[in-house]
Amino acid sequence: MSKLSTIFMTLAVAAVHAAGKTHASANAILKHAIDGSNCDELSIPQDEYEKFWSALGWHMAYFDAGACSQKYNVTDRMDNPFKDYPDVTLATKGIGGAPPSPAAAAADDSLPVLDAELVARVNGSPQTTWTAGLNVRFSNFTVADARRFLNARSGGIASLPSIAHDPGTLAAAPQEFDPRVSREACTGPVLDQAFCGSCWAFGAVEAISDRLCMSKGAGAQYLQLSSLDMTSCDSGFFSLNNGCQGGQTGSAWNYAKKTGLVTEKCFPYLKTSGGPVPTCAPEDEPCLPESKFIKTPKCTKECADGSDWESSKHKLDSVYNVPSSQLMAELATNGPVESAFTVYADFVHYKSGVYEHTTGSMLGGHAVKIIGYGTESGTDYWLVQNSWTTSWGDGGFFKIKRGSSGLDSGAVAGSF
Repeated sequence: MSKLSTIFMTLAVAAVHAAGKTHASANAILKHAIDGSNCDELSIPQDEYEKFWSALGWHMAYFDAGACSQKYNVTDRMDNPFKDYPDVTLATKGIGGAPPSPAAAAADDSLPVLDAELVARVNGSPQTTWTAGLNVRFSNFTVADARRFLNARSGGIASLPSIAHDPGTLAAAPQEFDPRVSREACTGPVLDQAFCGSCWAFGAVEAISDRLCMSKGAGAQYLQLSSLDMTSCDSGFFSLNNGCQGGQTGSAWNYAKKTGLVTEKCFPYLKTSGGPVPTCAPEDEPCLPESKFIKTPKCTKECADGSDWESSKHKLDSVYNVPSSQLMAELATNGPVESAFTVYADFVHYKSGVYEHTTGSMLGGHAVKIIGYGTESGTDYWLVQNSWTTSWGDGGFFKIKRGSSGLDSGAVAGSF
């Protein structure tokens, strides 16, 4: 725990204790908020939870939002302390949104997210530019499962410097760009975030790994950096990231600049590679009973391959946001970026074509690696690499109409 976290915790506990609340309850609630642990681990009575945040200020309860606010049914009482600062607001720019009401949440627990009728509506519309299907990746998911899976936020980006390419670089950007063809050696594989809401970390680490390869020049050997490093170690109260319970893109890249990332061999993610996160091979989906939503794995700072933790770190030199007007040139010149967008129920059914929201309710926010762009049958699109294995979508990739679902408005990148 940082000195700042400790000071905050001490002052808050003292204030609540002075107000006559139990020190033990206050300590437990604040420790949960600061460490970013799973809400299931917090066994505080309803009245103690309410008394604590009432005494400290409901605006501070915003930091404990998400699963706990729903568990204790206090969502409507929380006040966003950053509402006047949209770059750090947790539900901003159309990404994510407010949690569902208790009644809606209860219904979502039993409603499958895959919907054959939705598929029929999408594929039956003559205006649709994409094809839907029943992706086995979500075969055992309820709507509530999907919501827990989609907690990416685009906060922290507006405060970053913006890149501005010169007119020559902008003009030189090709009409279509696919690095799987032109930059194959530095385009990493489709990964699997498994049953953990860590897309915010995967989108960043995948793009950063590609950029690390590019920074080493021709003939460089691809080095996959660790998604678990960012998921497990960039979490807690002041990072505004919460591991498997979600995170924001801007602070993810700042972590890679400030702390750096170890390699995947040092700190593997999946159990199949020696890590802590269960999953199964794409051809074996839907997964085994073991593969359920997990708590954020511990940040052990110990390398599985015996190498030194600090020596395995790779740090970015700079981090910046990428305005939509600069995005084509950025992708073609400097490499992939991360961005977050609003996910609707129809998106989990994507199979091919250029996706545009057609039908279905909002599920949450998702972060991804944008790698390229092009035009298909007159529709301009971004080419995106997902982290839901190769069984989902078009081999793990998708195309999305430019200007839709907020994807253009929150791109972040960095350089070595």
